Amino acid sequence: MVIEHERSMYLYFNNLKELPNFGCRTTGMALEQLLAEKNSITRYDAMESVNFSGAWDTYARGPLKHGGVVPRRVYEYAWKNRRAIPRVYNVVNKLDGYSGGKHDYIAADPYESVRNFQKFSLTNPRISALADQMDQADGVAINGEGTLIFGNPLRDALYLLFVIAFAKMKGKPVYLLNAMIAPCPYNGENVDIVARALPLLKYCERIAVREPRSYEYLAEKIGSFNVEIIPDALFTWGEKIRSSVRLTRTEPWLCAPHPERADFTHFSFSQPYISISGSSSAWRHEPAIWTQFPKLISALQRKGYPVYCIEACDGDFFLEKMAKECGAFFIPKSSPVMAAAGVIAGSLVYVTGRYHPSIIASASGTPCVFLSSNSHKTLSIQTLLGYENKIEYSICPSNEEIDKISKHVDWLIANRTPLSRSILSNFERCGQHARRYADVLDDTPRVAKT
Repeated sequence: MVIEHERSMYLYFNNLKELPNFGCRTTGMALEQLLAEKNSITRYDAMESVNFSGAWDTYARGPLKHGGVVPRRVYEYAWKNRRAIPRVYNVVNKLDGYSGGKHDYIAADPYESVRNFQKFSLTNPRISALADQMDQADGVAINGEGTLIFGNPLRDALYLLFVIAFAKMKGKPVYLLNAMIAPCPYNGENVDIVARALPLLKYCERIAVREPRSYEYLAEKIGSFNVEIIPDALFTWGEKIRSSVRLTRTEPWLCAPHPERADFTHFSFSQPYISISGSSSAWRHEPAIWTQFPKLISALQRKGYPVYCIEACDGDFFLEKMAKECGAFFIPKSSPVMAAAGVIAGSLVYVTGRYHPSIIASASGTPCVFLSSNSHKTLSIQTLLGYENKIEYSICPSNEEIDKISKHVDWLIANRTPLSRSILSNFERCGQHARRYADVLDDTPRVAKT
């Protein structure tokens, strides 16, 4: 006898969801809302498994440890104080490592990651929730976001491949959604990682990439039998974002971050202003960016409009110092995300190397000047939004480029009305298409046999 039942989908939000990144804090929620319309969602947050020296290390919830001679309590104490007493932590970490201790289960080989995970689960019961929830679920839905860049992949990309391998081992169907898949523009394509990833991507029941370039790249690798283009889930939040614009214009104090800062009382969004953010590749241009980016901010200020520097993610850390240096306003990453969205979307023009913030801006028809990022993100979003001339400037522009950006901003302001109509029209078209996420799992309905 075959009985249909409501699907219980284990939804893996990659480990950026709760971090100070305006895009990840919105698109993950938008995707979850769409999937939850027809599915029972069990969410697993992988942040606690982030235990490495890198951008997200600050936000790890707990240390990982398997084996080694250092007592767990001692290691956990050193780990918790790794910022305050880094030398102690480094000594303890190395001592434990030299004696056979491991502090992460993620490896370049996804199946090795699975084997390591099973060992870690014995002494780290906190992470075993992943296996328990996956056992109970009918399938595994993964929020891919901008994770799968096949250069020298960050741990979150290797973690995503581990999740697919683990699901495959358990015989669970996998749906990789809201994803971007690309080679790295700086390091090229890591052939070894790609060779390990492709069989797992072929295993996926459905892969929904968010723009054509990812589709072309992946279809060439594995064919198009399980791949389709569905714009980013954030495109479905148009009215939410436009409501935030109206609210921040009348109530600018809502942008007060935590902890509260004194300078937010000077914010005013009722008159035209220009906004600017950084990029995921900004760190690659130190120290030159500390000289060039203030020049860009100053060039924007000379147009006579207030300039708001918006720290959309940790990687935009340099903006606070530059805003102070230039006398510009600063919106920190700790700001309420929808208030920050209202500021971005309410801009006269937005200069950015950020993917999701550019979607946010487009919800109200705000034209963007695009800076380079860690992939084809800012070129592909221009295609989705119908930009006729697709231009990407360096995140660390030369003096000549700053002059071109300044003239580009002038042109956008002069032609803003027709441009805004076109951008908004394409945004709404993408939003209607992105509604498909509510039905994407219905293509292969799961059943229970009794």
